[in-house]
Amino acid sequence: MTSRYFAPLNIASTFALLPIGTAFFRAQTFSETRTIIRSMFDFVGPAGELMLTNGTIALAAIAFVITVLEERHRVIERVSLASPWIKVPAYALAFLALELFSVTEQRIPFVYFQF
Repeated sequence: MTSRYFAPLNIASTFALLPIGTAFFRAQTFSETRTIIRSMFDFVGPAGELMLTNGTIALAAIAFVITVLEERHRVIERVSLASPWIKVPAYALAFLALELFSVTEQRIPFVYFQF
């Protein structure tokens, strides 16, 4: 799978497996892990309990597009070497995305303190 045509497939499989793998490190018990994984894929559950919100889907789509562009065209590297007229708006958009998609309702502990 070294062809450039398989790059989006490789990226999509990584995007699919990474959240499932991190559920094991995030939860404190296996029952919490099972609940987290079940709520990731439960699209008909009650409101407020779904983990896949519109913002999460939008953030995943934006990250997927940026990742494919980086793999194929080295966009992030080009932006870092570009003039300040391109660099500053790109960094501003990145910080705006961080602000818009950040979790502010609850305090999330650092993952390494879970062990």
